[in-house]
Amino acid sequence: MLLEMDIMAIDRVLVLVAVSQFGYVLTAELDKTWSEQGSNKSAQILFAAILEIIGRLAARGFVVDTLIWDREAAISPIKTALQLRGISVEQSAAGGHASRAERAIRFIKEGIRSEIAGLPYPLCRFMIIC
Repeated sequence: MLLEMDIMAIDRVLVLVAVSQFGYVLTAELDKTWSEQGSNKSAQILFAAILEIIGRLAARGFVVDTLIWDREAAISPIKTALQLRGISVEQSAAGGHASRAERAIRFIKEGIRSEIAGLPYPLCRFMIIC
């Protein structure tokens, strides 16, 4: 199975979004909040989130063999570890994007924005994570 992945940020909460070739959308939280110095996209956190998504698919009988990413610096250190597990990692060309994942992120964010706009109270970060 082929997965396209990208990282989405919602109110400083990082979420890994994966879209399969069949259109299934899976998410995994990467970190509670961004650090004060910038985004925390460390390889260990990213690798754990990728394995979480692959594990959820494997529990349902799907075998992931290919990951497609845009030019994400955090994927380079874990590329070898994924290849040892039999998963090939393809990165898009410079300026390219993982189109299915980008579209899923836009769809998720549009839904969240429309829900937040209709709320009669301000939304705190804890409610976004839940």
